[in-house]
Amino acid sequence: MKNGEHGDLMENFRDFLRSSGLKLTSQRMTILDKLIAMKGHRSADEIIDILKGEGLNVSKATMYRLLSLLKQSGCFNEHDFGLGRKYYEFTRGKKHHDHLYCVKCGGVREFRTPAIEKLQDQAARKLKFKAIYHSHNIFGYCAKCVRRHHLNRM
Repeated sequence: MKNGEHGDLMENFRDFLRSSGLKLTSQRMTILDKLIAMKGHRSADEIIDILKGEGLNVSKATMYRLLSLLKQSGCFNEHDFGLGRKYYEFTRGKKHHDHLYCVKCGGVREFRTPAIEKLQDQAARKLKFKAIYHSHNIFGYCAKCVRRHHLNRM
């Protein structure tokens, strides 16, 4: 993320918090900086562990509150890959995409298929349904796990 974009994100998040009657505290700014730098899809516990490794002590309650606010502000998406915990992904400025989730190693691959998006839009229109968002996750085995564990070949 470019410096100007980073500043814009902080300002937008500050505006969102202000409109919600909250403040962008130094702790929230520090955590947000770290979250933006993280790549991929992370659970709250993983994020807390990473931050602890960098010398930042953040409670679970604080992390969950901040992740909820970031989700509400549109900066982060929350994903449920069926493991009893949510995963968070920085999505500001990223195009919509869907996910392939490996049930063996937990790896997540992102993909975008215009034909799938078009079919979803057509189905919604046909049923007179106003879609506002969707989450498309495909569960299976990544190529690495197929090879490593001699799973059914693709």
